[in-house]
Amino acid sequence: MDDAVAELDRLRDEAEAAFIARDVPGYMRIFSPDVKYTRTNGMVLNCGELTADVERQMHIIPSIKISRVRESCEQTSDTIVEVVTQNTLMTATAFFLMKRIMEITRKAKYVWTRTTDGWRITEVTILHDDMKAHWEFGFVKPRRIS
Repeated sequence: MDDAVAELDRLRDEAEAAFIARDVPGYMRIFSPDVKYTRTNGMVLNCGELTADVERQMHIIPSIKISRVRESCEQTSDTIVEVVTQNTLMTATAFFLMKRIMEITRKAKYVWTRTTDGWRITEVTILHDDMKAHWEFGFVKPRRIS
């Protein structure tokens, strides 16, 4: 199981780097085309809807830092179910003089399935989502979106 968990960590690190680089296809490679992403309100997104949501986030968030802690992990032959708490710090600029700082703590259950393309996330269930935000004076350099 240690090798599989190390592989999941590697895939997550690659996805995080793709998110920071604003590489939507690179980020979305972590997900199966059949992924079901369930928000805390019960709304279920398919892969296309999730991709559009990720793309929107990448265009409006110039600065992001992510950390995560795996709370549990269970493996069967071709499936790994894990619960991960992720802490995200995002900064966005408004009117070039103000910045909005958002801190999100999200706990989710991820179901990974071994496919012919490697491990892919087939199901996400957000268990808890908490966001705190505040405004500060200051300038965040805008990122050029290609």
